Amino acid sequence: MGNDAFLSMISHAKTSKNKRLLAKLKKADHEETEFLCWDILVHWVDLEKTVQRRAYGLIAAGFAKSKDEGDGSLGLGDSLYQSFASTNKGGEPDTSSEAARLSRILSCSSALELIDVLRPIINLLISRSITLSFKQLLSDILSFDNEERRQKIRVHWAQQFYGKHKGKDNGEEQI
Repeated sequence: MGNDAFLSMISHAKTSKNKRLLAKLKKADHEETEFLCWDILVHWVDLEKTVQRRAYGLIAAGFAKSKDEGDGSLGLGDSLYQSFASTNKGGEPDTSSEAARLSRILSCSSALELIDVLRPIINLLISRSITLSFKQLLSDILSFDNEERRQKIRVHWAQQFYGKHKGKDNGEEQI
């Protein structure tokens, strides 16, 4: 419920063309400027909880920067594959820059590390008009410090990316 309301607030700011609010939110994805939107984030997170604050800041900035008024539908692995497909010049996904980005994401061992790695990747996806699901990504980031969930999230992202060109569905539980 909280994540939905948070994203709805940003969506409303986009549809109502609230440039002041959107400009503040766009600054939230970097540690040195995130304080500029704490007056907004404080309604959604405990600012003293670094992972929550930075996760919400990253998602707020990404969603505010995206061209879409509503949340996207693609998971992170799907988004990276879509990025590969949109720029593919006959190469294989396994050796693409998107595969390297995914590999770096999958190597993260904490939510804070993941947030730092995701910042430029989200900006790349936005620049390519990829419709990332910010709601799902926020949920994944907030769960990433749980070791069991982290492994499921990693597997899910890898399946989304590599499963696209393999054409296989192994029947594993979806997260």
